[in-house]
Amino acid sequence: MRHPDYKYVSTVEGGVNQLRTVVLIDDIKEPSNPNECFTSWCRYDQDYYDNWQGNGNSVAGFNGPIYADYLPIDIDNQDIEQAQQTCRDFLGHLRYTLDVPINYLRAFFSGSKGFSVEIPIAFFGDIYPSEQLPDTFKEIVKSFGFGDFDLKIYHHNPLWRRPNTINEKSGLYKIPLSTSDIMNLDIQEIKNMASKPVSLNGMYDFDECFPVDSLVELWNENVQTSSPVSVKKQSDTDLNYKGVQEGQRNNTAFKIVLDLRAKGYKINEVKGYIRDVWNPLNEPPEPDVRSLLRTVESAYRYNITDHQPHKLIQHFRYDPYYNSWDNDQKAIYVDIISRMNEYEKLVWQKYKCGPNQLIYSYRTLAERNNVSEKKVRTFIKHLEQLGRITNEILKNKGRIECSRLTFIGFDWTH
Repeated sequence: MRHPDYKYVSTVEGGVNQLRTVVLIDDIKEPSNPNECFTSWCRYDQDYYDNWQGNGNSVAGFNGPIYADYLPIDIDNQDIEQAQQTCRDFLGHLRYTLDVPINYLRAFFSGSKGFSVEIPIAFFGDIYPSEQLPDTFKEIVKSFGFGDFDLKIYHHNPLWRRPNTINEKSGLYKIPLSTSDIMNLDIQEIKNMASKPVSLNGMYDFDECFPVDSLVELWNENVQTSSPVSVKKQSDTDLNYKGVQEGQRNNTAFKIVLDLRAKGYKINEVKGYIRDVWNPLNEPPEPDVRSLLRTVESAYRYNITDHQPHKLIQHFRYDPYYNSWDNDQKAIYVDIISRMNEYEKLVWQKYKCGPNQLIYSYRTLAERNNVSEKKVRTFIKHLEQLGRITNEILKNKGRIECSRLTFIGFDWTH
């Protein structure tokens, strides 16, 4: 789970007007009554829980940083067939205009007069918790240009209907739908499906997702900041950076960002400063502002205290096998190393993944690196034969679901 400190959600059963409860994500249980059950689409840290407890068990007034595993899209129309058509058009826009792999999305019928889509936040890059997350979500959704999207859901205390719970307006369940269901079934067929819960098995774990270039650019174009920089604990002397000449802008920006990050600035604050304050000082300013914002993101991914980069550089520079591979094989290898786990966790709530391990599928590796599944399979087998990795096939009820790779012979975590 990305940003594990953001481990709380708000929940309610019996309708949105009932008193909310703030609980740990791991403590969410099946509702005793499946009628009108909701959770927040975002996650919160300890400050939210403390605010709830100190405010008479009320979530009102909170406007601190939040995080979300997905961007929620709520498609609503009194004409349910029109809502379905909007959902179809939107999925087509993502697939054919923005080149988004829509099989990684989660889609639902609301049980009444709408549909919803959840877009993995990982598609937008390495996103950090922020006070401005709801505003950024709203701007992105507005930029899609679809009129049936509900923009009122983007705030700090949202509720999102839980799957396989009953919508009291119709008595039907909110159910998951595949892309094929949305495209090919008519409304009556979908309603017939919604007369009972539908299995959630087969949905992708959002932790398996990866950045999509078009959505990363969309995020950078729409990221919201409350002001260019608004860190109350720092003084103006922290922001006294001079502009530079062409050819030095991105390298200098990287160093500035590392400095501000070490002083406690948040990523969206630094993005605003680099874009709105520092870049205009350059001679000339960087015209591709998105490249500067990507530099900010890169600096926040960089582990300042990690002594490993030089070891990785040496490994790639001198390893005879790596230097004998073609570019596709090198890309797969780097992808594996960069995504290996650093601490023990459960993936999909069932598969243990420890340090130096990676839960993956051949398809996801192939899609991330724009190669064929056959090439991935052949290369994984090659790494096994070299003694670089072990590879374990993981099955669910007899069906192959994914694999667990363990890198051996080199300790990447110390």
